[in-house]
Amino acid sequence: MPYNERTPLISTERANYQTRYYNPCCFLLCSIVVIIITGVISSNNNADFDLPTDISQIPLGYSFRLKNRWSTEYLVETLPVEFQDVLSNKEMNDDHGVMMIAKIVSKLWSKGIYQIQEFRYKPDGNVTMVSTVFSNYEEFWLDDVLISFTEKNNESLKPLDLRTCDYRIGWFWLSDGYISRKCSRANEEKFYKVAYFRRNSLDGLDFFSMNHTIEYGEVSKVDPWLDRRDVIVDQSAPYPPILPAICSIYYDSYENSKNGWNSIYNENESLNSRHGDDNQE
Repeated sequence: MPYNERTPLISTERANYQTRYYNPCCFLLCSIVVIIITGVISSNNNADFDLPTDISQIPLGYSFRLKNRWSTEYLVETLPVEFQDVLSNKEMNDDHGVMMIAKIVSKLWSKGIYQIQEFRYKPDGNVTMVSTVFSNYEEFWLDDVLISFTEKNNESLKPLDLRTCDYRIGWFWLSDGYISRKCSRANEEKFYKVAYFRRNSLDGLDFFSMNHTIEYGEVSKVDPWLDRRDVIVDQSAPYPPILPAICSIYYDSYENSKNGWNSIYNENESLNSRHGDDNQE
């Protein structure tokens, strides 16, 4: 007669006790962590999208950086050469020796919706914020980006002013991108490609004409000390100065998304290869 060993009842009761209380505790702990992270992100991205609008005044040279490591908000600041006559301004950023001119803020819990909020410094010392640009993905499942200036229909702007046009960021197969433009006030009914950009050997972005014969400017690599990128835009560029910064932000997102899919694909290929080897054995 075979002997069947029985598990002591006390072990079963202990396992049931652990299962009964361990899972709810883990769920509660995870919930607390999520709430804390959500609070931190929300406090660092408290963007006010209900702002008065104005014509964009971003200069041809500036820098931008993340507000902090927890934030998806970018700060746009002057380059040092541009603020020699405003050193006494109280809005000077002492940490970096530059003057803040705008913020690029994201709409919380949205996919790629950004608003450019520019500072307006008044003679009486007051500072106001205005909305100048919106950008968002054209479709939820596509990576093309639409960019629109809030005052594009302002009658004080000439029909050929670049800030009266709509823009689109598109992508080529090798992660290079292009900028298309449609100027409705100039009777353009569709988007036309006006510029091409690509990552350079220093991890920045270079901007050219579509035939690569004219250089329109660049976005530098991230400065390792100040954690910022510098932007230089040539006067002949067929787009407003804020476009390269927007391109850079979406480019990083596009690259991260593509790398994520490549990682999943490579992992699946590795698993399939292992299964094939096991079957052969």
